[in-house]
Amino acid sequence: MLILLLAQSVRVEIDEDKGRVEITFPEIKETYDEVQETESYVIYRTKNGETRFVVPYPTGAFLGIYAEDGKRLIYSGKVPVMRRMKPGVYFVSMSYKGYSWSDKVEVKAGMSNVLYVKYLSKEEEKVEEKEETEDYVMIRRPHKRTYLKVKEPTGCKVSIKTERGKTVHRATLPTGVHLKPGFYAVEVRCGRRKKTVKVEVKEDMENILAVKMGEEPRKEPMPPRAFASLLRMLEEEPFPDEKYSIVREAASKNYFTSQQVLQILKEFVFEDDRLKVAKLLYPRVVDPENFFIVYEAFTFPSSKRELRKWVEKYDREHDR
Repeated sequence: MLILLLAQSVRVEIDEDKGRVEITFPEIKETYDEVQETESYVIYRTKNGETRFVVPYPTGAFLGIYAEDGKRLIYSGKVPVMRRMKPGVYFVSMSYKGYSWSDKVEVKAGMSNVLYVKYLSKEEEKVEEKEETEDYVMIRRPHKRTYLKVKEPTGCKVSIKTERGKTVHRATLPTGVHLKPGFYAVEVRCGRRKKTVKVEVKEDMENILAVKMGEEPRKEPMPPRAFASLLRMLEEEPFPDEKYSIVREAASKNYFTSQQVLQILKEFVFEDDRLKVAKLLYPRVVDPENFFIVYEAFTFPSSKRELRKWVEKYDREHDR
């Protein structure tokens, strides 16, 4: 049996006067086999045959689990956390909205070990150094371990690679990861925009990175006169392969509205050709929110389903 509390019964409050986050929860009345309480945390343990470590609150806090000496990272992620663990003593750290907590915690064998942290203290705000270029801003602060936090632009995708090209972390921003000191390539994708910056992660520092993406350039669809010429060329070309080549060349240097894509598809007779062209042009559409009108060009439900699945996959892969 796990000793877990309902979210509404747990209160998380920031006390700026005391410089800490206080987490209060009611006395647990359910059956448990063992309880361990210190000044800063409580662990409830129940026998269930499996060795589990559970941290249910505060939701959204960043948790790091290390070997007892605090040097080897075993796990990092956001609370709530529920993991199978080997029995032993671990060094556990937590950060939440500029506040932090860390201590050694024992995970006992064959039990669910549920940790409730009582409070987190204000992190030191001293800035050790600041590095700014045209592409990014890096702030470094003293830290117990070597840590890279990529915080901006929020909501974008990030991939972190070593100098040899090995991917060590992928996530949605903001995110953080414990790394070895050295240089890393940080690639950020925001929709169709992509930027890669090379940064140094310094030892025993919290390296806080914000990547400057800049404004996304506005994509203008093909002008009406040029588009009319394109349609005329397609009307005059009898062979579907040649039609496709014309569209592909036009798409390499132009963007289109969903309405223009629909008009282009109607220049092709066969359903398979229309499907092929729709997949070619979707990445070049300036108003993907209106792409639903393109399905009008298809007769068979199977073609519509195939295109819809392809579009959904493309959107997922390109954060559209």
